[in-house]
Amino acid sequence: MANASTGEQVGWKTLSGGGTSAVTTSYRVTSSVGQTTATYATTTSYAVQGGFLQLLSAAADADADGYADAVDNCPAIANPSQQDSDSDGRGNPCDNCPDVANPLQEDANNDGIGNACCCIGIRGDVNGDGRVNPDILDLNFLVNRIFRAGTRPGCPKEADMNSNGTSADIVDLNFLVNRIFRGGLLPGVC
Repeated sequence: MANASTGEQVGWKTLSGGGTSAVTTSYRVTSSVGQTTATYATTTSYAVQGGFLQLLSAAADADADGYADAVDNCPAIANPSQQDSDSDGRGNPCDNCPDVANPLQEDANNDGIGNACCCIGIRGDVNGDGRVNPDILDLNFLVNRIFRAGTRPGCPKEADMNSNGTSADIVDLNFLVNRIFRGGLLPGVC
């Protein structure tokens, strides 16, 4: 998709007349030959001359995807389709959790995966190694967290084994020991 630049004339068959105006909404303009497409934001001004839209000033488009930064759902990374799978207002390339709404992009452990995407399925992956069933490594991680002020779990919900809303406490540790060594109940579902 090409970007329009200041002074460029883009065919617009339905317009006529003259004068200068400011755009009040964002929209796309496609040339009469279907080659040039641009998106104009509220900060764009244009003049209509003989059936052509002449761009007088263009809004910034840092990623050059054809969407002005003011209306781009991912202004730093090109996203020409403006895909936003979870409808949270963030384009997929800029969304740290593209399939689950996370509009504020919370990421407690700064791992690039949004908090809304952690703890999928059964709880227990305390150490974040991707194993679904809790194992001795998760137990070691939880012991270090509780008794040695170790690293906080990347996804606190994973450490809430008994689903009581309190993450990484002695009750969760007891639950995990019973699960691993005595075949106890599986941790709760996230």
